[in-house]
Amino acid sequence: MFLLHILYNPKPVEVGFFSSNYIIYEVETNIIQDKIKWLVYRRYSDFINLRTALQSQFPNNLIPPLPGKKMGGRRFELDFVSKRMHFLNEFLNNLVSIEEFKASDFLVSFLSTADRTQFEYKMKEVNNYLNPPLYIEDIKTLSGKIKIFNDNNLNEQYFSNVQNYFKLQNQLLEKLNEDLKFFYKTMNAAVTNLENVQKDFEFLQLLNSQVHMKEDIVNSYEQLGIFFKNWKNIIFNQNDIIRKRVKDFYKYVKMEGEAYLELFIKRDEIQNKYNTENKRLQTKKDKLWAQMDISKWEITEDFGRIDRVLLVRDKIYGCSKMCTNETNNLNNLHKKLGYVNKCNIDELKRLVNKYKNSFVDNIKAFSADLYPNINDALNVWSQMASSFEDKQ
Repeated sequence: MFLLHILYNPKPVEVGFFSSNYIIYEVETNIIQDKIKWLVYRRYSDFINLRTALQSQFPNNLIPPLPGKKMGGRRFELDFVSKRMHFLNEFLNNLVSIEEFKASDFLVSFLSTADRTQFEYKMKEVNNYLNPPLYIEDIKTLSGKIKIFNDNNLNEQYFSNVQNYFKLQNQLLEKLNEDLKFFYKTMNAAVTNLENVQKDFEFLQLLNSQVHMKEDIVNSYEQLGIFFKNWKNIIFNQNDIIRKRVKDFYKYVKMEGEAYLELFIKRDEIQNKYNTENKRLQTKKDKLWAQMDISKWEITEDFGRIDRVLLVRDKIYGCSKMCTNETNNLNNLHKKLGYVNKCNIDELKRLVNKYKNSFVDNIKAFSADLYPNINDALNVWSQMASSFEDKQ
């Protein structure tokens, strides 16, 4: 079992005039059973390649999302790197929680190959041979078994309801993101404004001090300058807490919802293809049965294993044996539909279980971070009030 530690020590790397500089991240992984520790260094582009490879290798699974790529100098700012590091950590921990991905050579190489040359060679090697499996049985897992959801009575309304829920949630989260973006921008402007006010009072204090104004007046300007400086710091810290604990948290929730909707699109494609192929093949078999010319039934199965009498007397049995290759392809498509249905259901359970804890933990962390900040604000107001009461 993989137990991934948080990424840390992001370092900018300068590569010269003809190439772009980049950030490298340390990725530490613990293998619990064997007590093995892996430590590797990865670029953001390596994470992109990993996700692309897994999308090809596991086209019917939900591949966790990655943060978007930012161009320009801001990608080297500490605040941006810290936020990206949080998202990359979410990405990797989500990956290692999914059974199928643990059997991926590419993921194992990403986490364990320390030598950069070997790692790049492995990436090229995997990409050269990385084709989606033709049959469900070809998908590798650590247990060697692929589970398929076989409930043919599964109500299509279930998938429709879940899909509509995530569409609506993503719309609301998009609005939340825009509102919080505006809030963050407004509060940053307020911080700048308070800093200007602080400087105004400091200049007033200096001016009145130079003309030897009464001490109480000079002190009042000094106290107001200190007050607005403290207030500015409080709002700055509060704004940062809200961004980290609310805006960034729900932004990733939205990204996961979008990735989950991609899985629904793939499922709908397979479902529609299966319905079309099933209808076409059934029509073809009905015509062949009506003609009763076995030579045209396209049976490739060994006739020694077929009941000849039942073949022409029982339509269900006869139709199951004709058009062997097309029937096998349809059966494989049905298995693929069962597999993607299972992936949908498993991913929904995983998301619900994950957020059941993380939502509560995030609220607790948000409250724990914000409480001292609010307490500081009360102290600033209290000190201000008591300062002037003493002077009166």
